Amino acid sequence: MNHCPVCNHLIDTHSSPVGDDINPRPGDYTICLYCQTIFEFDKNGEPFVLDEHGIMDIYMKDEEMYFELRRAQQAARLVMRDHNL
Repeated sequence: MNHCPVCNHLIDTHSSPVGDDINPRPGDYTICLYCQTIFEFDKNGEPFVLDEHGIMDIYMKDEEMYFELRRAQQAARLVMRDHNL
């Protein structure tokens, strides 16, 4: 497991939106539930922050993935707001 390089909270890299118990592969994405930062995993399995250019690259390559990540980001914001975190 890794810690978010932005807010230092634990990133549970062993869960997926579809419930599979998987390890991240290079190029996989994740979102920190605490600060809603989008990450991509590098070849060593470490998350790195995607800036807006990186996020727009996702949009250009895979529009569906882009919107999936944005929906997950919004859901994380709502969960944190609803739990006053």
